[in-house]
Amino acid sequence: MTVSSDGLAAIRRAEETRKAALVSADPAALDAILSENLVHVHSTARVDTKQALIDHVGKMGGFISIVRDAVDVALIGELAIVTGPTVNTVRSRETGEPLALKGFQTTIFRQEQGVWRVLLSQLTPERSHA
Repeated sequence: MTVSSDGLAAIRRAEETRKAALVSADPAALDAILSENLVHVHSTARVDTKQALIDHVGKMGGFISIVRDAVDVALIGELAIVTGPTVNTVRSRETGEPLALKGFQTTIFRQEQGVWRVLLSQLTPERSHA
Protein backbone atom coordinates (compact mmCIF):
# COMPACT_ATOMS: atom_id res chain seq x y z
CA MET A 1 0.00 0.00 0.00
CA THR A 2 1.32 3.44 -0.89
CA VAL A 3 1.61 5.83 2.03
CA SER A 4 0.55 9.42 1.33
CA SER A 5 3.14 12.09 2.03
CA ASP A 6 0.97 13.43 4.89
CA GLY A 7 0.55 9.94 6.35
CA LEU A 8 4.26 9.23 6.02
CA ALA A 9 5.15 12.53 7.71
CA ALA A 10 2.79 11.80 10.62
CA ILE A 11 4.27 8.34 11.13
CA ARG A 12 7.83 9.69 10.95
CA ARG A 13 6.90 12.34 13.55
CA ALA A 14 5.50 9.60 15.79
CA GLU A 15 8.75 7.64 15.42
CA GLU A 16 10.79 10.74 16.33
CA THR A 17 8.49 11.30 19.33
CA ARG A 18 9.02 7.66 20.42
CA LYS A 19 12.79 8.00 20.21
CA ALA A 20 12.82 11.32 22.08
CA ALA A 21 10.64 9.91 24.86
CA LEU A 22 12.97 6.93 25.32
CA VAL A 23 16.07 9.15 25.38
CA SER A 24 14.55 11.68 27.81
CA ALA A 25 13.03 8.95 30.02
CA ASP A 26 10.12 11.36 30.53
CA PRO A 27 7.24 9.29 31.99
CA ALA A 28 4.58 11.69 30.65
CA ALA A 29 6.06 11.61 27.12
CA LEU A 30 6.28 7.82 27.24
CA ASP A 31 2.72 7.57 28.52
CA ALA A 32 1.51 9.74 25.64
CA ILE A 33 3.25 7.79 22.83
CA LEU A 34 2.74 4.24 24.13
CA SER A 35 -0.55 2.39 23.66
CA GLU A 36 -2.27 0.96 26.73
CA ASN A 37 -1.97 -2.40 24.92
CA LEU A 38 1.78 -2.09 24.31
CA VAL A 39 3.91 -5.19 23.91
CA HIS A 40 7.60 -4.28 24.09
CA VAL A 41 10.10 -7.07 23.36
CA HIS A 42 13.63 -6.26 24.54
CA SER A 43 16.75 -7.52 22.78
CA THR A 44 17.01 -10.09 25.60
CA ALA A 45 13.51 -11.43 24.80
CA ARG A 46 12.11 -9.89 27.98
CA VAL A 47 8.56 -8.64 27.37
CA ASP A 48 7.19 -5.48 29.00
CA THR A 49 3.77 -3.90 29.23
CA LYS A 50 3.38 -0.14 28.97
CA GLN A 51 3.90 0.56 32.67
CA ALA A 52 6.73 -1.95 32.98
CA LEU A 53 8.56 -0.27 30.07
CA ILE A 54 8.05 3.21 31.53
CA ASP A 55 9.44 1.97 34.87
CA HIS A 56 12.36 0.21 33.18
CA VAL A 57 13.35 3.25 31.10
CA GLY A 58 13.16 5.42 34.23
CA LYS A 59 15.43 3.07 36.19
CA MET A 60 18.01 2.94 33.41
CA GLY A 61 17.98 6.74 33.02
CA GLY A 62 16.81 6.65 29.42
CA PHE A 63 18.69 5.75 26.28
CA ILE A 64 21.82 7.70 25.42
CA SER A 65 20.75 7.76 21.76
CA ILE A 66 18.65 5.95 19.17
CA VAL A 67 19.83 6.17 15.56
CA ARG A 68 17.69 4.90 12.72
CA ASP A 69 18.95 5.89 9.30
CA ALA A 70 16.62 4.32 6.79
CA VAL A 71 13.26 2.86 7.71
CA ASP A 72 10.49 1.28 5.69
CA VAL A 73 6.91 2.25 6.45
CA ALA A 74 3.81 0.23 5.58
CA LEU A 75 0.39 1.68 6.32
CA ILE A 76 -2.45 -0.81 6.76
CA GLY A 77 -5.65 0.85 7.89
CA GLU A 78 -5.06 2.23 11.38
CA LEU A 79 -1.71 0.43 11.69
CA ALA A 80 1.71 1.61 10.56
CA ILE A 81 4.61 -0.83 10.49
CA VAL A 82 8.02 0.82 10.73
CA THR A 83 11.03 -1.44 10.17
CA GLY A 84 14.73 -1.01 9.68
CA PRO A 85 18.15 -1.02 11.26
CA THR A 86 18.78 0.75 14.54
CA VAL A 87 21.63 1.50 16.90
CA ASN A 88 20.37 1.98 20.45
CA THR A 89 23.03 3.27 22.81
CA VAL A 90 22.33 2.57 26.48
CA ARG A 91 24.30 2.48 29.71
CA SER A 92 25.72 -0.89 30.74
CA ARG A 93 24.00 -2.11 33.92
CA GLU A 94 27.31 -3.44 35.19
CA THR A 95 29.67 -0.55 34.45
CA GLY A 96 27.56 2.43 33.43
CA GLU A 97 29.63 2.70 30.24
CA PRO A 98 27.87 3.33 26.91
CA LEU A 99 26.84 0.15 25.12
CA ALA A 100 25.71 0.23 21.46
CA LEU A 101 23.03 -2.32 20.60
CA LYS A 102 22.83 -2.81 16.84
CA GLY A 103 19.88 -4.59 15.36
CA PHE A 104 16.67 -4.55 13.36
CA GLN A 105 13.76 -2.67 14.92
CA THR A 106 10.11 -3.37 14.25
CA THR A 107 7.64 -0.83 15.60
CA ILE A 108 3.91 -1.02 15.00
CA PHE A 109 1.97 2.15 15.56
CA ARG A 110 -1.82 2.21 15.86
CA GLN A 111 -3.90 5.30 15.38
CA GLU A 112 -5.83 5.75 18.63
CA GLN A 113 -8.23 8.69 18.83
CA GLY A 114 -6.29 10.49 16.10
CA VAL A 115 -2.85 9.89 17.66
CA TRP A 116 -0.25 7.39 16.46
CA ARG A 117 0.80 5.29 19.47
CA VAL A 118 3.24 2.39 19.77
CA LEU A 119 1.41 -0.93 19.94
CA LEU A 120 4.42 -3.23 19.47
CA SER A 121 8.14 -2.59 19.63
CA GLN A 122 10.79 -5.25 19.13
CA LEU A 123 14.55 -5.14 18.66
CA THR A 124 16.21 -8.17 17.11
CA PRO A 125 19.90 -7.86 17.92
CA GLU A 126 22.52 -8.10 15.21
CA ARG A 127 24.94 -10.92 15.75
CA SER A 128 28.01 -12.00 13.91
CA HIS A 129 27.90 -15.22 11.94
CA ALA A 130 31.10 -17.13 12.53
